[in-house]
Amino acid sequence: MRLVWVVVCGFPMPLCNQPLFDRDGRHVGTPDIIDTEAGVVGEYEGPVHLDGKRRGRDLTREAAYRRLGLEYFAMVGADRSPGMTTIVPRMIEARQRARFEAESNRAWTVEPPAWWTPTTTVAARRALIGRQRERLLRYRAG
Repeated sequence: MRLVWVVVCGFPMPLCNQPLFDRDGRHVGTPDIIDTEAGVVGEYEGPVHLDGKRRGRDLTREAAYRRLGLEYFAMVGADRSPGMTTIVPRMIEARQRARFEAESNRAWTVEPPAWWTPTTTVAARRALIGRQRERLLRYRAG
């Protein structure tokens, strides 16, 4: 997804798997990519995203991104075809619709609140212990 975003579409390098928060410090989600300049998030939705419960969580998160003023697009398996004729226009149109808001006017931020425990690097995940490790990494179990 990032390769298509940067190389094919010519957009700036997005952040990948960057936790996103509202201005009250609540974690909204961790999108696969986020273009902080434009305010666009992109998610890859593979086969596991078709399950009823998972699909429901995905739609709830998409709505939360949109409430914060972020533009959203999804990439699916069919988009990985040669020529990428379906995802490229979707990415371009999402960025064209984006707000490009000044950071001070955004309802969202990528700056974590003081309570946040980062798990974005292998070193950070290895440093977790006991219940903290169980709680923060439970999504990886299975």
